[in-house]
Amino acid sequence: MNTRAVFKAATLLLLSWALAACEADSSRARPLLVVHLSPADGATGVELETPVQVVFSEAVVAESVTGGEGFFVRNITDPQNPSRVAGTFAYDEERHTAVFTPAEPWAYSSTYAVSLTTAILQKGRRGSSLGHLATEIEAAFSTLDPDTLRVVQTHPGSESTGVGVAEPVRVVFSHPVDTATVAYGESFTVHDVTAVAPAEVPIDEDGLVWSDDARTVTFTPQAPYGYSRDLLVTLTSDIRTPLATQASGALAATKQIPFSTLDPPPLALIHAAPGGSGAPRETMPGSGIAVPIVLTFSEGVQQATIDMNGDGLLDGTDGGAILVEDISEDLPAPVPVACHVEWFKSDGEPAEDAPPFTANPANYLVGRDVTLKLTPVDLPDYSRLLRVTIRGEQDPTAQPQEAVVLSDRATRHGGRLPATIIHELRLEDPPPLGVELVTSGSGQVPLRREYD
Repeated sequence: MNTRAVFKAATLLLLSWALAACEADSSRARPLLVVHLSPADGATGVELETPVQVVFSEAVVAESVTGGEGFFVRNITDPQNPSRVAGTFAYDEERHTAVFTPAEPWAYSSTYAVSLTTAILQKGRRGSSLGHLATEIEAAFSTLDPDTLRVVQTHPGSESTGVGVAEPVRVVFSHPVDTATVAYGESFTVHDVTAVAPAEVPIDEDGLVWSDDARTVTFTPQAPYGYSRDLLVTLTSDIRTPLATQASGALAATKQIPFSTLDPPPLALIHAAPGGSGAPRETMPGSGIAVPIVLTFSEGVQQATIDMNGDGLLDGTDGGAILVEDISEDLPAPVPVACHVEWFKSDGEPAEDAPPFTANPANYLVGRDVTLKLTPVDLPDYSRLLRVTIRGEQDPTAQPQEAVVLSDRATRHGGRLPATIIHELRLEDPPPLGVELVTSGSGQVPLRREYD
């Protein structure tokens, strides 16, 4: 046998052995399957830091799962514009496990597709490839929704009453808020709803003020709301967190917080003089000037409720809330006593009707015209019985309706006298008749009569 023939026979023998070995290895190969996938197909509420893990039934060629062709993830939240998710791949050959970790956490309320293709190769014992993934897999999962934004506290609280006339409104949210979604007059409003037509309350020049953690917002009115006002705070579902999605992260629904401001206190008459019997009728004997009746109230009074004509004169014909009458026993009916009207501060200085418009809740709209001086135009006779009626309640049968005394800050719920007050005074009696005996040089005793 020549050398060529021997070489040919040897080569054929080696090829047959190699083929037999391959056939033997191939006969032991099993289909390459995915035995576990996490997150599972159809999973919802997946945490944002969750990696994707794939466990295979057999070892695979590492490059076939880490190269981005056999194993990849896409964001399919918008089905019309899917996008591949960047990240890193790792393969644990001992556990037959491939892991994908996104470069950034998954987005809230999003859907992702995991693709496992036949580009994944099973690894043979000698490092060769024995075959492809038996079945391509397309699985999807969705991430959790961000927490719903909630209002956890408000000041004033809902349905609060007696709130200060210039009290700021403070709202505390459950999570930091995207402050750009909170605009006064749009997603955040405060309305005065006392009247039929609500009116938006103007905001202070500083606007809405946020806490450093963006969880608390404060509204301050440009001017006091006023007394006995009904207010309504409205927060819409446009208010959102920075993490909000279309599914969640905003206020679930419009929230309204009604409250009302405090009522002014009742008006009180704290002093009236003179009173009782023997009241002087003139300031100085022989002056002819009547002693005034002085009424002092607990706070400033609306002058127009008393001097309705604004002429500085009460004569019983203008329908004012104070009436001075002579009710002496010799009269068949009370007779009005015309009086001049003057207003004074507590320090005795003349007072204007307009109260100070201060934002200080302690004295907002509290007038200074607390003292009323009523001086009879004509000097009354001795011994007359005078009655001063200070009306605090109306006679519902009277037409037209009678005026009542109101404080400068009176509303429909406060600032008036609780009841009508009657003050009476009996003027002094004339002095007794005096007789003086005078002895003259002629011995005569003339009689001099003295009268007031």
